[in-house]
Amino acid sequence: MGKEITGLSIKPTTIGSLPFGNVQAAAELLLKYTPEIPSWPQMPKRSFKENMYVQFSENFPGVIIDESQSKIFVDTNAAYTGLEKFYEHYLIRDIQYFSISREYSEGIHFFAETSRSANTGNLITVKSQITGPITFGLSIKNEAGQSIFYDQQLRDTLVKHIIMKSLWQLEVLSSGMIFLDEPYMAAYGSAFTSISREDVTGALQEVIQGIKTSASAPLVGIHCCANTDWSLLLDTDIDILSFDAYEFFDNLVLYIDGLRAFLGRGGILAWGIVPTSDVLLKKESAEKLCDKLNNQIKQLASKGIIEKKLREQILITPACGLGSCSEETAELALELLHDTVQQFTNQK
Repeated sequence: MGKEITGLSIKPTTIGSLPFGNVQAAAELLLKYTPEIPSWPQMPKRSFKENMYVQFSENFPGVIIDESQSKIFVDTNAAYTGLEKFYEHYLIRDIQYFSISREYSEGIHFFAETSRSANTGNLITVKSQITGPITFGLSIKNEAGQSIFYDQQLRDTLVKHIIMKSLWQLEVLSSGMIFLDEPYMAAYGSAFTSISREDVTGALQEVIQGIKTSASAPLVGIHCCANTDWSLLLDTDIDILSFDAYEFFDNLVLYIDGLRAFLGRGGILAWGIVPTSDVLLKKESAEKLCDKLNNQIKQLASKGIIEKKLREQILITPACGLGSCSEETAELALELLHDTVQQFTNQK
């Protein structure tokens, strides 16, 4: 497992995205409702360059970004021409070459400056996040419309690119935790993807190991906001599994053996118990969500997982990112998240 972070258990954090164009407004809410483990805010409404498929693409060989058309793709010829330069920087571990500029993330730079100040309150660590190799590789296509994941050379490049972008984040934020965001895992096994289990686990495991073997030895999590083959993720060396507990818990229960082994080696479940839609949020309360979470924990305990582990090896989050919500809905979700954690903690 990754390094131990004191005081981590039973804390709220977020998936990453918020619907704000102003970083100060986003940060104030995060520090108010998730003061111990705030995520730096991704703000896709601020700029197309903060879209999760674009935000981490700086200096990827051959990448073309057309903001006027909200389009990103990779020019294959330019990519192959740029590989030598890319690998030169990778092989000497030139982390600065893989930095993320303010143009692509105001949030990282704001939190880097904030975390270095004396006024950090109850901060344990800033949660980092990055688009994982499956989602990055399948979402970004070449000039012919083919996902770059299917090009073995570009797949190797994107895996190493994600490792280095992650290490830069962790260093600049002095962060001890990073999540790979993998919404595309919900499509695994469907007619829309033709990647093998070995390709998926190979790419994920290389990224995870590349991050975890760094000097900082951070905790590495994976977030998937819908159903997937959870055994794929549980078979990797992740420290945290982040899932939508509000709508997709029943699917996760099917993987009880993998969950038992994961928790047995110290794994942490990040329960996305707070819904992210305005309609659902208005139906819920901290008490109801806490009851839902307790019932889910008891279901897993009834299948042989030690309940103490479930209650102690736990983070609590929204079910997914909040970037597509209104600002009012996002704040409601964060407030409900905070109150649910308080209710859950007080019941212990």
